[in-house]
Amino acid sequence: MTGRIGLTSLTGKDYAMGVGFIAICLVIAYGLVGYLIPGAPQALLAVIGAALGVAAWFSYLRKRND
Repeated sequence: MTGRIGLTSLTGKDYAMGVGFIAICLVIAYGLVGYLIPGAPQALLAVIGAALGVAAWFSYLRKRND
């Protein structure tokens, strides 16, 4: 358990999971944050969703390697 992610050995499934995580987090960010802060700019919501999605994807990749 080194905690490293081998980005060179990712498969198509891994990339598809990453796209899925980002898409789900974008929906959550637009829905939840857009509801809580009605005047939030769209760019802010996109950045929040993308950041959460990438963090979730890296977490998935680390758990997969354990």
